[in-house]
Amino acid sequence: MTSPFLVLAWLPLFQVRPAAPPVQSLSVGGYRIVLAATPLARAARRLGGRVDGPRACFVTREGRVRLTLESSGADGTVTGFAIAAADSAADAPCSRLRVRWRAVATGNGLKLGRLRADVTSLLGGSGRDSAGVAVYDFRGTRGPAAMTGGLRVTFRGDTVSALRGSLRAAP
Repeated sequence: MTSPFLVLAWLPLFQVRPAAPPVQSLSVGGYRIVLAATPLARAARRLGGRVDGPRACFVTREGRVRLTLESSGADGTVTGFAIAAADSAADAPCSRLRVRWRAVATGNGLKLGRLRADVTSLLGGSGRDSAGVAVYDFRGTRGPAAMTGGLRVTFRGDTVSALRGSLRAAP
């Protein structure tokens, strides 16, 4: 019979992965973008922008937040995203969204300005945390498909200042 103390001693050696991807979709003014399912061209068109190579970028109506959608798959679906503070020089080629910055969030409600405690509550854990960046990795399945991805949450103090995530079919 194995001692419960022996089992607990081994737990820190293994990284616990979430049962579900930390982010599966985005919501932009009520429009839902499902990672690894929504075509990048359709999402860009619906949001009033255009595709530039493997990505499309947008700036919110008041110019505070930049949203970048990325596609790395052969099927052209959105497989990654970044949400960060806008930078006027870098955002020149980006399309203007018709929504305010608070209307840009992950499907589970993460957005710029949320508190670290909110992130921990929404994701069910604190992730690997180093120098103000929490990283949540995922390898598992979504439906019958093997998937891999993750989420990087950057904090300024205790407030979310940037989000970067991905979800794609596992190689």
